[in-house]
Amino acid sequence: MRNAMRNAYGESAVIYALHYDASDTVCHIGRTKHLTRRMAEYRRNWDKPIHHYSVLEDIIPGALSMERESRWMLHAFKYGWPIDNFELLQGGDDRLSGWHTQEKLTLAVADFEPLTAPFEVIEPLLRYFSNTSDTRIVHWLMHCFVGEKGK
Repeated sequence: MRNAMRNAYGESAVIYALHYDASDTVCHIGRTKHLTRRMAEYRRNWDKPIHHYSVLEDIIPGALSMERESRWMLHAFKYGWPIDNFELLQGGDDRLSGWHTQEKLTLAVADFEPLTAPFEVIEPLLRYFSNTSDTRIVHWLMHCFVGEKGK
């Protein structure tokens, strides 16, 4: 299982922020195991100008990156960063479902810090994010791996 996780998510990953202008305002948060390649893809295919990017966090093992990316987005909502991650997911009949989801998440994190809260606190919120279905498995695997080392 460890090999499957490594193959899917890499040995390490990066959580990054896109900045659309010269300010340090974070406008989009993402994750990748190949930062240079991902930034080149953005420059070719992104519909918004990217002035620069920054690395928010290096993740080892890479399989934890799904959860960490979600935690960084929750952190952004808590502190009012104008990220467009959910804006890009607008859908439904009213075309506002992304905004409604962002509002729910912002209220949900009002009383705790998403970057440091225990997994049990964050886990119910992960259902709002795409590609986070493996997070429980990753936590279980990490617990098993740490348990093996401790023996």
